[in-house]
Amino acid sequence: FMGTSEVEDKLSVAFPKLTNITVKKDFPNSLMLSAEDDSPAYCITLDSEHYILSESLKVISRTDDDSSVEGLIFVDFKDIKKAVTGETIEFYHDYQYDYIKNLLTDISSHDMSDGVISVDADNKFDISINYDGRFTVKIGAGENVKTKLTLAKAYIDSLPDGEKGIIDSTSTEKGSYISLMK
Repeated sequence: FMGTSEVEDKLSVAFPKLTNITVKKDFPNSLMLSAEDDSPAYCITLDSEHYILSESLKVISRTDDDSSVEGLIFVDFKDIKKAVTGETIEFYHDYQYDYIKNLLTDISSHDMSDGVISVDADNKFDISINYDGRFTVKIGAGENVKTKLTLAKAYIDSLPDGEKGIIDSTSTEKGSYISLMK
């Protein structure tokens, strides 16, 4: 007989769109199952295939259909060791999971997250965000992300509609803006 944690693991792999799966024994011969739907939050692309990820970086599904990933934040980061449907992404270095998860949580919880199209975290010291298809927001290293995003949002809010450019908020002290309008 399998233990309840073993059953939970198997269900997580078999049903990747579920999260918080719990199994409890109900003696003498029953099991009680509970689970929640896992929501897609991010997308990574590996070898021309999209991997849809939950907030916890669990691979919910894989697809080559671009329309099925609309509205998700595209994320670019390196050193992925393993990406299997139903499992959390594994990195070559253990610290990378926490680093990427914390970075994406800070971005997703900021009030400008609705306009974030993509996050380039390929170099952890040169992170940038594509905001609304109009701005590249450079945040540099992944420290003080919320403060840096607040600074970038202040620039964006002060600019006229239709403006495009690069916002450098790598410092929490002051930022800069370069217009890409002609």
